[in-house]
Amino acid sequence: FGALHNTALQLGIAYPKVAPRQDEYVDVLARTKALTESWGGKLYLLYIPARGRYVGIFNRDFVYDQVRSQVVAAAAKNNVPLIDLATLFRGMSNPDEFYGSEDSHFSESGAKVAAEAVLEKVSAKSDRMADARPRPAPHP
Repeated sequence: FGALHNTALQLGIAYPKVAPRQDEYVDVLARTKALTESWGGKLYLLYIPARGRYVGIFNRDFVYDQVRSQVVAAAAKNNVPLIDLATLFRGMSNPDEFYGSEDSHFSESGAKVAAEAVLEKVSAKSDRMADARPRPAPHP
């Protein structure tokens, strides 16, 4: 069975189960944001795509976007900045290289790309927040 499953993955004809709607995710994210902000923090949401999205010869984003679209909608509804690695990885020449050999853990290059994406988003937000803070008037 394992060999047949791996062959189907490589051909791009193995699909995950249909993802159920997760309506409570919007509320969980709202509570998480409120808790984070209560101690002065800023919540960011990192969407990490499943490795299977990039394996095989056919683009199967439509299958994996069942879950991703719910995450994106919940982030938008709660005004939580989203770092979407699915979009970032899809724009790269070989996104499968960002994962370990047999699992969905990042490889060294995947961890580097993910860390850089987080740093870029958080740094950009921090810079904009610093620019928006009132500055004391200069002393003559």
